[in-house]
Amino acid sequence: MMLGSFEINVLQKNAVSEEIQQIFDKATNIEGAKRELMLYLGKQEADCMNYAYISRTVPATSNPAPCYELIIVNVPYDNSNIKNYKFNATTIIEDMGKGMLGGITCSSAEEATIRILNSLEADRFIRTFNSAVDNTKKIEKGTEEEMALVKKVQEYHYDVELYLGYKPVAFANYYYIAEVKNRETEVKGIQLVTVNNPKEGSIIVEIKDIL
Repeated sequence: MMLGSFEINVLQKNAVSEEIQQIFDKATNIEGAKRELMLYLGKQEADCMNYAYISRTVPATSNPAPCYELIIVNVPYDNSNIKNYKFNATTIIEDMGKGMLGGITCSSAEEATIRILNSLEADRFIRTFNSAVDNTKKIEKGTEEEMALVKKVQEYHYDVELYLGYKPVAFANYYYIAEVKNRETEVKGIQLVTVNNPKEGSIIVEIKDIL
């Protein structure tokens, strides 16, 4: 593993080791929010060992609006004292909350796990994502911004890992976490991919690099 870079090794929550699970649990066991490990992303060797996760987080409030976060846990090399575990949380998407219109609705913890959930609905979300990747790569005309997105999609091989939620815009936007690998360099990464799903065929409308 190159010093300073993340070694991407995506694992679904039912496949993580006890050690990886415990690192997440010990670091995030604080008052104010319930954090559930949804996906393990990999680790980074720096001045300490950093572990990356996707968490579904629910605030401890009377009307909690869940969100999905990127969690980076810092573990000192001498990790005998769990009090030294620190973590940074970055919100990826946030639920619109009750009574709000036009925002994102986060998936439930079960809905998110489309790679391990044996259901027709999970299969539909995976097919929609894969179709969006294929359709986007075939686009030949568009604005400069649209063609820049097409070019970026063409640079990667995509494996969808989580379904995070939807936004009720025209034909609905779906939000996914995907593991990507650059076709030329074979460098791996993690992206938040937004898919729009009109009747004529799903397409990718936005990509954000997460890791």
